Amino acid sequence: MVNKQKITNSKLTFENQFLDIDEKKYLSVSADELLSQHLLITGVTGSGKSSTALTIIERLKKGQQNVIVLDPTGEYQSIPEVHRVVLGDDAFFDISNLSDLQIAQFLNITNKYLLDKLPTAIKSLQIQHNIIGQSGVYRKINRQQSEHDRFLSQLKLSDKYFDLNLLANQLQEEFILPYADERADFTLLGQVYDNATIAQVWSNLNDLKQTLQNEQVQSLLTRSNNSKIVHYDIRYLLRLFITRRASKQSLVVDLSLFSHNKQLNKLIIDILTNLMMSIRENYPQEFPVVVLIDEAHRYLTDITNENQGIFSIVREGRKLGLDLILSTQSPMDVPVELIGQFGSLIIHRINTKQEIQRLMINEDIAGLIATLSVGEAYLKTNQKKSLKRIKSVFSEINHDTSNVSFDL
Repeated sequence: MVNKQKITNSKLTFENQFLDIDEKKYLSVSADELLSQHLLITGVTGSGKSSTALTIIERLKKGQQNVIVLDPTGEYQSIPEVHRVVLGDDAFFDISNLSDLQIAQFLNITNKYLLDKLPTAIKSLQIQHNIIGQSGVYRKINRQQSEHDRFLSQLKLSDKYFDLNLLANQLQEEFILPYADERADFTLLGQVYDNATIAQVWSNLNDLKQTLQNEQVQSLLTRSNNSKIVHYDIRYLLRLFITRRASKQSLVVDLSLFSHNKQLNKLIIDILTNLMMSIRENYPQEFPVVVLIDEAHRYLTDITNENQGIFSIVREGRKLGLDLILSTQSPMDVPVELIGQFGSLIIHRINTKQEIQRLMINEDIAGLIATLSVGEAYLKTNQKKSLKRIKSVFSEINHDTSNVSFDL
């Protein structure tokens, strides 16, 4: 078990980032006070929330703190001295490191018969590639059970690779039966196809074949054909930045290639955050890692499963030393079950009483919050109950938040 008392940023403070408007002096806020019970940054478009997040990231970088930014729009591409990858270009999910469930999610496999057969289909393709060493599907009809068991025993932990493009065809191969008469040989895996079940799932198999040919799915789950760039397994990068102090402490994962696919965007965030939790649980460290998830309104509104990644990192991440910064346009984007898990708030301009109520703070300041200028906000930290009206001193790093101009 990780000793949470050691997973702190106790020596790091924000000295010149937050100007107390009423007292006309800079606040001294420790990183632990601001981040160790998670930070929610909210505000309408153009209110300054992304610039505030960037200011915090810049200070953490100068303090040699490990930071991971999940950037859904490519807005943080100008941060200097970071390791930046673009998912779907020079970064991908290595299927060898994904669970059966995650593969099913990426490929939108929902049919219960296919889900039941998916683990055995993957094992079959792993045998075909790593043990038999041949291309094509793994034929099971008339194969001896003893031979199949021997192949399974020969699979090593490292024999995870399989040809993803063959998955739909292999799933079909899994639906086999013995003869239904005296010819039945139960030493074999099967003797005939289970045509009745195959007919039931036929449309689902055809849908899966189409999904496997989808360019976005291909770019997520396979290396690109660009031989001039280095390709990274995203799990390897996350593990690197979560388990060790790297020379470049910040990792920016650009998700912008999938910004227009809402469902896929949510799934990517879910899998990335679950991977972070898993890595930290399996490789505990005595230093914190700050995770910034920007534009959270893109994938929070429909979350209902408490086992999803963001729920997990908000509720369980603190004891593992994963401190979350969540930035979103409106508190209404955040499920009410999560709001109370954020110890610190930075509230830029929001406009409605309902949004103030969602934050569970004094409604008397609702009118004041609606009149905040760009960069102004109310700050609440986990060690103080009162709200401070501040002006965030923006970073000198530029980031792209511009709208498309009508002046073409």
